[in-house]
Amino acid sequence: MRLKVTVDRMEEGMAVLIPREPPDTAIFWPAGLLPRSVREGSILDFEIRLDEEETQRVRRRVRGLIEELVRTSERPKGRE
Repeated sequence: MRLKVTVDRMEEGMAVLIPREPPDTAIFWPAGLLPRSVREGSILDFEIRLDEEETQRVRRRVRGLIEELVRTSERPKGRE
């Protein structure tokens, strides 16, 4: 998916981006993550892709952490 936005303004370190189609919302984006040459009125072109491989890797990692927490919490507690 491609998304074209207009940089509407900068406020408190954030760029306010208005999608070209449909222009009924605003996206607040850290100005420091944009190229230095971007100014109010600049048009930006974003490409948004689902990274299925990374999604699955993170899910496996989180599942492993949850399983480890469950195993650890089920162990009998030692004497105090």
